[in-house]
Amino acid sequence: MSAAVAASRIGLHGQSSLVLLYTREGKLRQRIMPVRGFGGVAPTDASDAARLLMRKHADVLSERHVSFTQVALTALRRPRRRRRHVH
Repeated sequence: MSAAVAASRIGLHGQSSLVLLYTREGKLRQRIMPVRGFGGVAPTDASDAARLLMRKHADVLSERHVSFTQVALTALRRPRRRRRHVH
């Protein structure tokens, strides 16, 4: 995928995914990226999750298209899952 990407908006989709609206080849597109399934590597904080997301989705989340700060702040806004206590 060598076509130029122009990011329009990044935000949350549900409770566990980031969504990126972008244009490529003159068409508006949407990429939903789950914040899970990092190959056994669990992110410890928002910046760690952002780094892993940017590596996994490098074709649309490279620093040329979306800033690291935008991805990290969006990941930070994601609600945390509550841990269940076993009684």
